[in-house]
Amino acid sequence: MPVFISDKQDLTYLNWRIGKNSSGTPGTFLKAEDTVDGVHYYYKLSDYDRMRGIVGHESINELIVSRLLDEINIPHTNYDLINANIIIYESEINNAYVAVSKDFKEKGDRKIAMDEYFEIEHEKGESPIDFCVRMDWKKYLIDMLICDFLILNRDRHGANIELIIKKDGKVFPAPLFDHGLSLMCRAQTDEEVKKYAPLEDKRVQSFIGGNSVKENLNIFPKTDFYDIGQPDNEKIERIMKGLSDPLGKVRYKAISKMIKLRWEAYEDFLNS
Repeated sequence: MPVFISDKQDLTYLNWRIGKNSSGTPGTFLKAEDTVDGVHYYYKLSDYDRMRGIVGHESINELIVSRLLDEINIPHTNYDLINANIIIYESEINNAYVAVSKDFKEKGDRKIAMDEYFEIEHEKGESPIDFCVRMDWKKYLIDMLICDFLILNRDRHGANIELIIKKDGKVFPAPLFDHGLSLMCRAQTDEEVKKYAPLEDKRVQSFIGGNSVKENLNIFPKTDFYDIGQPDNEKIERIMKGLSDPLGKVRYKAISKMIKLRWEAYEDFLNS
């Protein structure tokens, strides 16, 4: 289970840079990298503003989604959350919540964005969906569509789906990753959180399918999707464990409710 390291860690040595964002994505998302004992790690911050500091909760969302996907057995990149001291633009920030993940590539592997690989390898007139099915990646797409509906993922553009290329030339999708722009990512204040409609089908970016995570569940026959169980209180508590203080009580309660409602809505979709 992905962990939240609440005891303060010193990450002031990290060198933060502006990450590559999708077109039209507001905010500044800072990233850093480090190698420890031969293992490469990636670090991510929430939305950062020079005047106000860290104003978003995207790094916490990464931990929440990692735990959720563990609960429903969908393969994914694991994100832990660290409470840390960091330095950005020569200013020290205390209590920064940093998402950290290990590099999913093995030595000798290469990676490429799905949209880039599609442009190189697709057949004339072939859609991204048809291309992925031809490549035998349909199960991966089903997992992704379920995930994105449950969390209302706003940012599944073509570079947020990556492929791993092995030395022998074999190509397959990387574990699902980069889920910060999900849940209530656009609501920054408690008042905005209280007004947030957890089941509203907001417009999203999606390389596979259209701009609706709800409508994207209709890409394949319903029989291709699978049961993920019921969202009982114990599961929700495991997913949200330890996050009341980092999120604040209002957001903690609202996200808990959002996950449960969207999980129930997916089960209703299966049974309708």
